[in-house]
Amino acid sequence: MNIILLAAQFANEAHKGQTRKITNRPYIEHPMRVAGLVSLLPHGTEEMVAAAWLHDVVEDTTITLDVIEKLFGHNVAFIVNELTFKDQGLKNAGLNRAQCKAIQINKISQASKVARDIKVIDRIDNLTDNPDPRDPFFVTYINETKLLCEALKNTDTDQDLLAQLRYIVE
Repeated sequence: MNIILLAAQFANEAHKGQTRKITNRPYIEHPMRVAGLVSLLPHGTEEMVAAAWLHDVVEDTTITLDVIEKLFGHNVAFIVNELTFKDQGLKNAGLNRAQCKAIQINKISQASKVARDIKVIDRIDNLTDNPDPRDPFFVTYINETKLLCEALKNTDTDQDLLAQLRYIVE
């Protein structure tokens, strides 16, 4: 079976029962939209699309990166790892949200172009998924996204995607 279909099925099962915080819709809709947009990139590959389907699995479920690597190979697991941020260890070390996000932004700014492009699409989807602009979390998320845009501006991140993300946060 095709790696993209396998990733879609795996992500669907992994996120079963999860819902999005703001919309309360099935969580799987988010990776589905991200994977769909990644598939439209001129430089999109099957491994990128599979990683887009799986980008939140390690972060938001009990599934490990080792499982991803065994099922989908090293390249997909590598991309998923670049996109995975587990704050728990940082929070246990006494770091606040702003400090954790600064570490995450630094990590993604040093990641591969592939991972950065998926991350920008992930943010675009998160910001356009019917957010409530009055929600204090949304305001914080926009400010964090502005910092992300600044960190990625001098990289080889897809500049059209980055411009779209900048437009959304302005």
